[in-house]
Amino acid sequence: AAQIKAKVLLRQEKPQDALAVLEPYAKKTKDDDIKLDYARTLILLDRRADAMPWFKQLYESQPDDDGIFYTLGLLYLEQKEYSFAEPLFRKLLTIPSRKPDANYFLGQVYEGQKSNLQAIAFYQMALPNSTFANEAASRAANLLVKEKSLDAALKWLDEQVNNLAFNHARQADIY
Repeated sequence: AAQIKAKVLLRQEKPQDALAVLEPYAKKTKDDDIKLDYARTLILLDRRADAMPWFKQLYESQPDDDGIFYTLGLLYLEQKEYSFAEPLFRKLLTIPSRKPDANYFLGQVYEGQKSNLQAIAFYQMALPNSTFANEAASRAANLLVKEKSLDAALKWLDEQVNNLAFNHARQADIY
């Protein structure tokens, strides 16, 4: 009943009230669904640091839930805890539908660790299928300017545009 009440409150855009309803149950239950709802509500309220221990606990009990380890990876990435984020995003690479986004986030991990050439490689692997393809291309181009030159970045961007146009033309021929 508390979970349903919290969901109603969230639909009414009252996340603080939803959190207050869930909190006493989340702290004493073994039900991971209630804990997950509580942790997600903390994120909605921009209380990511408070959500982190909940997602760590959920990951321990459900290590194969890609939604949980994806969110935990994002939390680690946001906290610049790259050594903890990396294995979670590498694990995400094993899920075909998540691979392009995992490549993008691994690019961010390596960029944060100042391993720019590795970051560029992962950003490139995120193209063109990632939800974050535009951001991946932009980040890769900026890193290419730092590592090589503006001309190298512009040449790389031209290659990406040509590859994209070629792939779209090929797909049109298939259909």
